[in-house]
Amino acid sequence: MSEQEPHRRYAEAVLYAIEKHGNQRRRDGSPYIAHPIRVAESIRSIGGIHDMDVVIAALLHDLIEDTECEWSNIEHRFGAEVANLVAVLSGDMRLPKPARRQEIIDRIRSAPAAAKAIRLADRLDNLTDMRGFDATRQREYVAGSRKVLEACRGANPPLERALEDAIARLDR
Repeated sequence: MSEQEPHRRYAEAVLYAIEKHGNQRRRDGSPYIAHPIRVAESIRSIGGIHDMDVVIAALLHDLIEDTECEWSNIEHRFGAEVANLVAVLSGDMRLPKPARRQEIIDRIRSAPAAAKAIRLADRLDNLTDMRGFDATRQREYVAGSRKVLEACRGANPPLERALEDAIARLDR
């Protein structure tokens, strides 16, 4: 593997995520793509994870759940490791929202540490960017984030501390 190859893979993943997320918007109207880019950056800068498969999975973590992209598409372009991490992080959209939230918590408890780290970074980003959430939804999301934090304990202490701090700021 050349020294540039990881950077090329990352650039390809950014372009793929942009293509798949298309014109999706966050609740506040901002471009959705900023979220997975921030999650991938948090994996590196806060979590200290530089394994390119994990960083790319962080970037693609919402594709199966929120776009028409399937596991096989991700596997074909980025490999089984990336696709499997994305799959572990994807909720079963056939379930009603409360059951889906619980199923995700149950699944993440036995997930690999890399998947737990991505989930922590995802929650951290969502907690630091809750524009468009009403007060009730904010409280629910903070409570759900505590459950995610407990399910992911031991996976990545720096991300755990960052999520703890974000939860504490919102509890004030």
